[in-house]
Amino acid sequence: MQDYQSRPKVINYLKRKDEIDSILCDLDYQAILKKYNPDSLLDAFASHFKIKNIQSPQNTWRQYSISLIDGARFLSSFNSYQEFDKFIQNFSLNLYTKEALPLMLGKEIHGMGLALACDWLKELGYLDYPKPDLHLIDVFYQTGLAKNDPWSCFKAVIKTAEAGKITPYALDKIIWLICTGNYYRYSVKGKALKEEFIKSVLKCRF
Repeated sequence: MQDYQSRPKVINYLKRKDEIDSILCDLDYQAILKKYNPDSLLDAFASHFKIKNIQSPQNTWRQYSISLIDGARFLSSFNSYQEFDKFIQNFSLNLYTKEALPLMLGKEIHGMGLALACDWLKELGYLDYPKPDLHLIDVFYQTGLAKNDPWSCFKAVIKTAEAGKITPYALDKIIWLICTGNYYRYSVKGKALKEEFIKSVLKCRF
């Protein structure tokens, strides 16, 4: 939940991981619920970190605290990983049920929009959920495969991946690597080739 809009810079989880994990009961979501509500969790963060404008309803740490409590409550509704996994797999029937899962997550967990929900699911290993970020939306919109919005892109990526007999995650990752040139697993930063890629797709299509 820290990977949302300006949160990465404000929360700075990677730098503060040990402190934040300690506050969050070593990420034990049931313990989090027993110990905190959104306000008391915000107070705990404020006792460790300097938080500006903490009284504002839109304060980043306040919004983060609400999201974390919602997320802990959602996860606590499952008795086991197997039950959670079965719940997720039940949405794999078709394109529309896959679309319904991130929509439902957004209703249950404050701040979890489509892109963040899909990112969470794919990082958990559920490969049917591409993250419709700006790169993916640009590519699918400019090539005429989707409208210029996340939901249209999400569905178009799934359809295209099915046609190519690969997972939506794989297609998402291939396009992201092309658009960024960031081959992070090999510590290689190459040239971003988004525009060249779009032109090559257009030549193939038309």
